[in-house]
Amino acid sequence: RAAPGLCPWTPALRGLRRGSAPDPGPTRAAPEGLAPLDSRSSPAGGTGSGFAVFHAKNDVYFLGSCEMGFVYQKAGLADLELLVQTRLTTLRAANLLPDSAELREVERHSRAYYRQALENGLHTAYLAFDGADCVATGGASYFQVMPTVHNPSGWKAYLMNLYTAPAYRRRGIALELLRLLVADAHARGIRSISLEATGMGRPLYEAFGFVPMEYEMELPERFFDRYRPEPAPGIR
Repeated sequence: RAAPGLCPWTPALRGLRRGSAPDPGPTRAAPEGLAPLDSRSSPAGGTGSGFAVFHAKNDVYFLGSCEMGFVYQKAGLADLELLVQTRLTTLRAANLLPDSAELREVERHSRAYYRQALENGLHTAYLAFDGADCVATGGASYFQVMPTVHNPSGWKAYLMNLYTAPAYRRRGIALELLRLLVADAHARGIRSISLEATGMGRPLYEAFGFVPMEYEMELPERFFDRYRPEPAPGIR
């Protein structure tokens, strides 16, 4: 077991502890098309954000549908470094990279993303704790596309960074994180929810109710150069 305050799946998280988010000040107006949510103080110190969703009286959860004793906390800006390091851990695991693999560019962009998206209410992240140890994480990124018949607002949720430390898998933690993230999206009025499924996570997502998408395709990066635009004659 890792020492108190350490995330047991990677030494990169040493010294990072559960923090309290800064006071967000007055609740901001939600982006157009999103249902505004209130913000309340957490007994664990976190205050959430102007777009926080609370399923009980605060943003910390003691849930009984998985093993008792785990705490699920909505992350804030005070958890920025913990979120960045858990993101790097997730990416190393998903891409079968060693723990020593440096992802400096990803780290830099991840830190900037979390800071901006948390401030703007366009990302929700949850951290699962066993005592003081962070043992799992999950997040939802929110974005808007052109409105459609089935999604008049155009707002979508994309679930990302779902990861559980190996020693804590198959104990219901990932399922609880999924429930929290889907509930957060629903509370915002968002009904279009998708995710990218790894082989390991697919059985859980299918059991939860996720299904393969029929009407979307992706252009692989290897084709990008084929369609690189040629400069028009006389233009440099």
